Amino acid sequence: MGQTYTVQQGDYLAKIAKVHGFANWRNIYDHPDNAEFKQKRPNPNIIKPGDKIVIPDKTEQQMICETEKKHRFKMKSEKIEIDLELKDTSGEPLYIAKYELKTKGEKEKTYTKTIEDNQNELENGCVREKISTDEEEGVLKIWLDDEDDEPDYEYQLKLGQLDPIDETTGVQARLNNLGYECGAVDDYLGPKTEQAIKTLQEEYGLKMDGIAGEKTLKKIEQLHKS
Repeated sequence: MGQTYTVQQGDYLAKIAKVHGFANWRNIYDHPDNAEFKQKRPNPNIIKPGDKIVIPDKTEQQMICETEKKHRFKMKSEKIEIDLELKDTSGEPLYIAKYELKTKGEKEKTYTKTIEDNQNELENGCVREKISTDEEEGVLKIWLDDEDDEPDYEYQLKLGQLDPIDETTGVQARLNNLGYECGAVDDYLGPKTEQAIKTLQEEYGLKMDGIAGEKTLKKIEQLHKS
């Protein structure tokens, strides 16, 4: 019988799977004992601290090997994808000449891409990288001209910390990501969060009540794409 794990801030399924010795997070997410959790969190990339997940027992796997020889077995490490779309203040895709993504985890890693590497993605403001599951935070630097020494924009990334949109923290994080500054992601519906919601509502012709109702949540989710 498996054990029950409580999701912590910064957890995501691929990371949880790796910590518990599973090569693929679907071995946990698709397990029958997690049917209720799967129904509650239909997007496996967005889970919440406090969620309960059953970690199933691992099954034995037999390997055929020669005797009197040393053998080395290596578990394949699963990769996760960072997929960002950056836009300017008018809502148009941000033209990127070069970006550098430096992540921290068990080791520091740096990913760099220029317009020559993938023109279609970068000229449409897209940042896409596959990273390992031990990378928990990062710094993204953006250059509009790859000949400049200093970046034009710099962002601090917290990987695996986006809560579901039906949580106050999930609304706050998405508003901040979309440029509607509401301050700290603190689960407090204070005046900053209310004003951020009103600003978005005004911009998209919604009722300006500062409340994240059904239509407002739908618009935030549509804009954020998660």
